Amino acid sequence: MGQKLNQKLPVNRQINLIMVGFAASSSLFMMSVGGIFALDGNGNPTENFASIFIGNLGSTGMLTAIIIGLILPWIFYLPVRFNWTIRLPKVVPQGVSQSFADIIPYGLSVMVFWGFGYIFIQFLGMSFTDALFSAIKPVFSGLDSYGFLAVMSFFTSLIWFIGIHGPSVTRPFLTPFMYNNLADNQALFAQGLHSHWALTYEFSYDFSSTLGGTGTTFVVPLILILFCKSKQLKIVGFASYIPIWFQVNEPALFGVPLILNPIVFIPFTIIPIINVELYKMFIDVFGMNGAIADVPWSMPAIIGLELGTGLQGWQPALLWIIMCTIDFVLWIPFLLVFDRLVCKDEILKAETEKLIKPLHYNYWSIFQSWLVSKTGFNKNIKGKYQLQYQQVMSDIKIEKYKKQEFKEILKKQELLNKKDTKIKVINAQKHVLIICYGVLVLQLCLLNLHALEHN
Repeated sequence: MGQKLNQKLPVNRQINLIMVGFAASSSLFMMSVGGIFALDGNGNPTENFASIFIGNLGSTGMLTAIIIGLILPWIFYLPVRFNWTIRLPKVVPQGVSQSFADIIPYGLSVMVFWGFGYIFIQFLGMSFTDALFSAIKPVFSGLDSYGFLAVMSFFTSLIWFIGIHGPSVTRPFLTPFMYNNLADNQALFAQGLHSHWALTYEFSYDFSSTLGGTGTTFVVPLILILFCKSKQLKIVGFASYIPIWFQVNEPALFGVPLILNPIVFIPFTIIPIINVELYKMFIDVFGMNGAIADVPWSMPAIIGLELGTGLQGWQPALLWIIMCTIDFVLWIPFLLVFDRLVCKDEILKAETEKLIKPLHYNYWSIFQSWLVSKTGFNKNIKGKYQLQYQQVMSDIKIEKYKKQEFKEILKKQELLNKKDTKIKVINAQKHVLIICYGVLVLQLCLLNLHALEHN
């Protein structure tokens, strides 16, 4: 905000952004200052002491901090804009001069917020932060409902689907509520009560609605590797498998791609809703703890759920298994449809560029054929799968051989091209040498004629 306001000011008279930061911090602190009277033996107040509402400086104070951050730069801007400042002689060093120049805007900003906070403490007996939270307390229950969690999950995925980072849009507004719910969960857990708040920073995002990244893509690489026939999709699956355990799904988002891909729109936006509703249901119905620890977002979900619930045991593990199973079942039909389209494109590209046609197969079919051929009880079925397995493995070997042969042909062609280039260069050099030799002979003849004339 301070940087944007500086664009409206002359170059030689700008807001000191560091002092804006100090003023905002000081204002938040001053709005949490109350008064306590010491009592004498008869219970009468004798002396006034300043006291700090420490709770207002934690997660509860985040909303107040946001309000200060939005308003304070404008208060700071007024004295700078109209040049209300303390001027010192030019011989004074710039650092000292700037400190005095910031006294009025800094003091005005802090005094405005201190006075505003003092009114609440003096007349309502509570800080502005406490009054704000008392007023919006009913909102917390609404934000923690099944309906709101579903809407939040849907819009986060929808925004990412059109190419804008979804959590960066939806999280900032919810962050104060999430951290306040986390603090409440911790207090409930410490008292031996059920920590029932579902809307917390990591749990309602990275460990449920965005399991494996926005769009609940945790199972996508596994499907690409095992069940897709396309060469491209299998490569993307291997490339994205490890990162997706740590909630990094950009290789899959842009490699498949999932972004702006109409075929995967339904699973990308609907599965997150199912996951977050399951998570909420496990808290309400099965007694699973809500988050009592702020686990890093990059933690694998199965570990994060256990740590975040205080190592509760079977509920987080069962929730993770159910979410992964449902996600797998719902994702696979859409990815297989897309796989067929990619396979057609790969064949068309090979025909257009006169390359070897790719062999399309999936690892699950190979494994299934091998397993039945080794363990099947029916001889006919066993023989059928054994023949199928041998055929596929033979095709894979032939494809590898053709690729190797194709590479050798390309190498030979490259060597021939290099030789042609060298021959051309040598021939060019020979022509130059012949010309130079002719000039040399001509010069020698001329010298001999000159000598004969003298003689």
